[in-house]
Amino acid sequence: MSDYLDLLKNANKDAIRARRTDTATRLEQPKKGFLRFREPYESLHHLKAQFTDFSQNVVTIGRPDELEATDRGLVHEAMRDFMPWRKGPFEVFGTEIDAEWQSWRKWDRLLPALPDLNGKVVADIGCNNGYYMFRMLPHKPRCVIGLEPFLQHYYCFKTLRHLAGADELFIELMGVEDIPLFPSCFDVVFLMGIIYHRISPVEMLREIR
Repeated sequence: MSDYLDLLKNANKDAIRARRTDTATRLEQPKKGFLRFREPYESLHHLKAQFTDFSQNVVTIGRPDELEATDRGLVHEAMRDFMPWRKGPFEVFGTEIDAEWQSWRKWDRLLPALPDLNGKVVADIGCNNGYYMFRMLPHKPRCVIGLEPFLQHYYCFKTLRHLAGADELFIELMGVEDIPLFPSCFDVVFLMGIIYHRISPVEMLREIR
């Protein structure tokens, strides 16, 4: 799937595409704050994992023996460039990433109440590096769209998605305040680690609904 917008009849597609254009133009600027995360993302464009496993606590993308030592070194350095890692853990071509939060604990608590994701269009608001989005993939969603306003996490996710070949996953450099661009678009919405940061959490939930 090249663009999830083809699935969303009610989305404000013109506004979303305009935001994408503005974002791309802004990120192409040779500013240090942009290059810091864009360069490690671009440095791994030539790599794709043959093996992935999203069903375990550690999201695994690639095995060490899939790459030559030089490319393993590039992966290791790129993963370091995305520090600090909030959500995880991950293992990427043998580089083990022990994140600050053991996110599998929250995922395990959520599983008994998890709705059926099979064939569903899902949103993950404040998706960070996409850990939970990858964990959703074994449940066969039609697609998962992450909204993430921070550049570090945005590029980190784009790097992981590219390496994993996870074509069902997408990200926009947006936040919860942009949810009005997606009226009645999602079958399931994940909102984890965001609500207690909002001045008016009830109003935010109304907008999402």
